[in-house]
Amino acid sequence: MNSHLAQNSLGRQYFKGRVLKLLVSVASTLIIVVTVLSIIRPSVKLVYMGTDKVAKNWFLRGEEARIYFKVFNPAIAEKDLEIYLKPMDDPSKAIKVSTLKIKAMENGINMLTLNTSSLEPMLYLLECNFNSRVFNGVSESPRYNFECYPWLFAVIEEHNFSKTIYRLGVNIHFIAPREMDLDMMKYAGINLIRMDFLWSEVEREKGVYSFGEYRRLVDALRKRGITALFILDYGNQYYDGGVAPYSDVGREAFAKFTLESFKEFKGEGIIWELWNEPNLSQFWKPKPNPEDYVRLLKAVHSAAKEVGGVKLVAPGISGFDFKFLEETFKLDMLNCVDAVSIHPYRSTNPETVSLDYAKLREVLASYGFPLKPIVSSEWGYCTSGSYGNRVSIVTQAEYVVRMFLINIMNGVNVSVFYDWKDDGYDIHDSEQNFGIIADYEGLRLIYGRPVYFIKPAYYAIYTLTSQLNGFQFKGRVETESRDDYILIFENGNGVKKYGCWTTGYAHKVRLSIHAKTLEIVKLFGLKSLHKSESGEYELTLTSAPIFVLPTS
Repeated sequence: MNSHLAQNSLGRQYFKGRVLKLLVSVASTLIIVVTVLSIIRPSVKLVYMGTDKVAKNWFLRGEEARIYFKVFNPAIAEKDLEIYLKPMDDPSKAIKVSTLKIKAMENGINMLTLNTSSLEPMLYLLECNFNSRVFNGVSESPRYNFECYPWLFAVIEEHNFSKTIYRLGVNIHFIAPREMDLDMMKYAGINLIRMDFLWSEVEREKGVYSFGEYRRLVDALRKRGITALFILDYGNQYYDGGVAPYSDVGREAFAKFTLESFKEFKGEGIIWELWNEPNLSQFWKPKPNPEDYVRLLKAVHSAAKEVGGVKLVAPGISGFDFKFLEETFKLDMLNCVDAVSIHPYRSTNPETVSLDYAKLREVLASYGFPLKPIVSSEWGYCTSGSYGNRVSIVTQAEYVVRMFLINIMNGVNVSVFYDWKDDGYDIHDSEQNFGIIADYEGLRLIYGRPVYFIKPAYYAIYTLTSQLNGFQFKGRVETESRDDYILIFENGNGVKKYGCWTTGYAHKVRLSIHAKTLEIVKLFGLKSLHKSESGEYELTLTSAPIFVLPTS
């Protein structure tokens, strides 16, 4: 009996061993099959876009664009690579720009040359159809933030923005002028930059002030019609242990630094802001102190009065921190500044800021300053990471325009968007993903060259500034829903233009305009003409602002 059981046990072990070997063999075969299939799948990879001189995805109209694709055709027959440009506002209006013949079993580089003179200024999606598959640049498993962006192709027409009434700026993080960056700002109609004016950078040697890099930056900005909002900020190792000035000696030294700065840049139209977010311990060290802040502000204000013609704003706080604001107002801050600067960050849509502005104006009125101007000196939405204000790259584009328009509606005529450029390529770090252009330093490391790739928000700003160039806000059209925004603008010749969107669901509204023809410009530049003998028009409002111009 025991011998029989032993034989059965050995038989079961032998059977299990055979089954295990079979499973291992099947698994190995599946791995090989999957690997082979992944290898032989057709692929299209964008390896370069730009001109002979620089890699970029935006082109001044008339520039010749060169696009290089690496294409693998595993088929045993020649295949067509069809290349399309699709208006981002309406991808259904696709334009086939080329068909390339890809030889059988080819795995090489194919070049496409495009003359942008024949293309309407617009933001396009670049898309390839190959062997029944669509390729548009979005990675299925992105490692870096820019791999989440589709292939964009932008055509820009140069404008003269000298008639621009409002200030639209971006935060930057460089002092030495970067010519390509500044040119891109000029083309987009950006007329203001905000940048730290570091005490430690200017006074590197105690009592000696050097403005070399800042002077070069201001000169480069002036050539492009851009001015600066400089933040007088942060400590200096020679005073008060390098933290925010709190002693009489520290404040006197800081005031001397600002006095010399005001003298150096007098007449440049610079807006000076005292400190960045002093209500946060991250920036006002060791911890926020409204009393010390106002003491420092009064010292800076005295320096400004001595020089004359200085535009001084403060306190540049994070959010609508009314406790901090009121503590500074009680200490007579409002008599020392030309405007109150705020950073209206939020995880909700931009339109919610209206209630905060209304409350701030009530507080200002209670201190006897109902007409004190408000400046939105930093506000943005990130496109990746874990922050609560993370949005898609398309929503970021919508929000930057709506942020600017809602600020104007609330009498806030200076708006600075954070940030000009992604500060890295980490897909998980929100702080690296606020930019309206991609991080070209990161792309340089990966591709061996700087790559000036815009995000949709850049083009949205270009549309906004080109549409409102010379136009001034006049009011808001009342509609059935408070979610709908139809803002009226007018230029010096009495021509009206409308900026329209909704925070609700997409829907149609009727608009009565005394014109038989309208031109509608969508967020990314797509234009269309509409006719009505009666002057009654039906507009579709969505979350993406449109601009409406009566033409006859």
